[in-house]
Formats: sequence, C-alpha cells, structure tokens
Amino acid sequence: MTSTQASDINNQGWIAGSVTYYWNTGRGTQAVIWR
Repeated sequence: MTSTQASDINNQGWIAGSVTYYWNTGRGTQAVIWR
C-alpha cells in the first residue's frame, strides 16, 4: 500500500509532500516534489 500527502505549493506550481510505503515488516517515508 502507498500513501501520498501534499504539504505546500509554491508560485511556480511545484508541490512538496511525502510518499509513505507500507509493507509486511514496516513502512518507509520519502519526501517528494511534484511539478
């Protein structure tokens, strides 16, 4: 399972957020920028 969350957007339209990956033994979170 994957969860995404947008946190902020700048004047150029870039969106900052995070992606969290879930698997059997835990999870991992990665910062991302969408443009």
